[in-house]
Amino acid sequence: SAKTYANRRPRTPAPRTFGIVRRMSEARDRVWEYEGERRANFLRAAVVALFYIVELINRHGLPGVAALVPQADVGPEFHLAATIVAVGWLVGAWGVHALLRARIFPSGLKYLTTGVDAAFLTALLGAADGSRSPLVSGYLLAVALAGLRMSLPLVRFSAAAAGLGFFVTELSSQAFRPDLAFGWSRALVVFAAIGGMALITGQTVRRARTAAGGDA
Repeated sequence: SAKTYANRRPRTPAPRTFGIVRRMSEARDRVWEYEGERRANFLRAAVVALFYIVELINRHGLPGVAALVPQADVGPEFHLAATIVAVGWLVGAWGVHALLRARIFPSGLKYLTTGVDAAFLTALLGAADGSRSPLVSGYLLAVALAGLRMSLPLVRFSAAAAGLGFFVTELSSQAFRPDLAFGWSRALVVFAAIGGMALITGQTVRRARTAAGGDA
């Protein structure tokens, strides 16, 4: 009968159920982002320390290793600039660590730290060889770090920040040090690499969220 059919139809969950599910989903996302920020901050500090060790080797060489001798193009001015940037970067990482230990985790923190990463790297490139410096690869690492927070909007933001940082680097190189500029045709390769890294990282985040039972 019509009455029996009506009783058998699936019932639409009550609005209260939707609210509970939404809050559970938001709480899960916050846990993912918190853990991701904690891991990203640790890796940030480790990578900065590693790059600074390489800078020390380039500046002073490594005794006993003939292939690692002081580089003539690493002068005291660049070494001082690299030291200031590295110290500022590590102090910032320590500040983030202190906030996370105190369970202070504002929703905008992940965007702030990602933007600061791009800004510090751009400043370091300005003191180095500009667009021709191998440190340009750091922009790809910034995008990869964004994936640890399991946030697709952050991955997009990191790609935009990295692209803007490299754009500023190339623009300043062309304006003040033309011999170190890539040229826009070659710069497109770097922009494509940043975009490709964002696409790969974004798909990785999507698959991880789906596997964990979250919204992609």
